[in-house]
Amino acid sequence: MRNKFYDEWQFNKILKKVESDPRQAKVLFENYLNDFPKDYSAYSFYASCLITLGLYDEASNVLDSLDDAYKNDNKFFISNNSEKINFLNCNIIYAKLRLLCRQKKYKDALELYYSKYKYTKNMDLERIALYCEIKLNLLENDCRKKYFYLIRQAIEYQTSDFLYHVKKHVDEDTVDDDEKLSVFKNNFPIEKIVSEIDKYLMTDNGVLYGFGFIEDLYYFKYDDCGLSKGKKADYFKVVTFHDTKNIITMFPVVDHKNLPCTDLNYMNVEDKPMVKGLSQSDKFIKRYGIK
Repeated sequence: MRNKFYDEWQFNKILKKVESDPRQAKVLFENYLNDFPKDYSAYSFYASCLITLGLYDEASNVLDSLDDAYKNDNKFFISNNSEKINFLNCNIIYAKLRLLCRQKKYKDALELYYSKYKYTKNMDLERIALYCEIKLNLLENDCRKKYFYLIRQAIEYQTSDFLYHVKKHVDEDTVDDDEKLSVFKNNFPIEKIVSEIDKYLMTDNGVLYGFGFIEDLYYFKYDDCGLSKGKKADYFKVVTFHDTKNIITMFPVVDHKNLPCTDLNYMNVEDKPMVKGLSQSDKFIKRYGIK
């Protein structure tokens, strides 16, 4: 008998689309929720999808509707097991924190993080709380050295620190095994590429996605730029701090053909050495050895 409240197979199929094609995932979520309007967990994931697409007002409306459901649908929340409700609570808090961070409401995000600490303490979001503290000037700038890479760069961005960090995705011979999941080819012109993509970041010419809390993502096409999970990669991902051109990291990716991206293959052509064609007289001389 078909379940009236959710379709696990269909829902999981949509989740796989969220990262590879968030625009399509949005449409699929809307169709799904028309069929299963009481699948509250699906609403929390739908809100996150909307945040990724920068549709903050729509995401806020969805999250407000979930708050209303808590007040008005007591039967659902009382009858379901605590594990399922805790999972839903975590998803809602996660989405709300994402929304507040992307809206730059860092004080509200920090208050939510600590007011719901019984949930957030298990979400591995300490870096997000630290980032909010930085944005609220609650950390001293001179403490930069004691933190890990992401927080160091949030306190004070240094291009040299980024270039050193990204080397682990460039030279396959010098990275640890667990980092070989994604590496550029040794001849990938990393500094030239970084200089070139600057003109696409934060412009209408760049295709931006808002995955995560504090990051903006851009995808670029550059044929045979490296390897990702042992497969030849024709795309690479660039991660910046939200609303800045400050690059956190970049690495090759595969299976992103459905995501709009910026094509940099004009640089790939430029980087290939030009082979001079032989004239008719040169061909004659080469063939017969006559000078």
